[in-house]
This record gives sequence, C-alpha cells and structure tokens, in this order.
Amino acid sequence: RHQIRAHLAAAGHPLVADGKYANERFAQDKLWCPRTFLHRHFLELADLKGQRHCVRVPLPLDLATVLEQLSLGHFSEHFGVFWYGLA
Repeated sequence: RHQIRAHLAAAGHPLVADGKYANERFAQDKLWCPRTFLHRHFLELADLKGQRHCVRVPLPLDLATVLEQLSLGHFSEHFGVFWYGLA
C-alpha cells in the first residue's frame, strides 16, 4: 500500500506533503500543498477474459494548482492541467 512512498523516501526523494515518510518536511509542505502529492495518471489491466482496459485520469485540480503556483507551467500539458483551463 505504501510501496512507492517508502521506496522514494528511502532513496532520499520523499513525496511532497507525505506525513508518514517525510515527517520532518510535512509541516512546511502543507503550507503550499494540501495533501500528499501522488497521482496515478494511467492504469492498464486485463479482466478475467483477458481483455485489456485502460483508464487515464487527469491531475486533480488541487495538485494542478500546486504546480501552477510553483511556476512549473512547462509541466502543465504533460500532467493534464490544461484540461482544467489553468495552462
């Protein structure tokens, strides 16, 4: 359940606003990011009949807003922020 978060933290790159694995930075991160910055953009799986299914989900507005506030506009199209009209 926490595998991605744990591995990134162990490698010295904890997620933003992660209260479990980046506790020393959590209070500071929460000042500018409302929640743990983790999002699955794409998921592909096969059902019991072997048929493949794909799901794509744009970056949620709260996380997209964080990117915009950080002046990372060059990431906007890649992460789907333009779908919210922010880029």
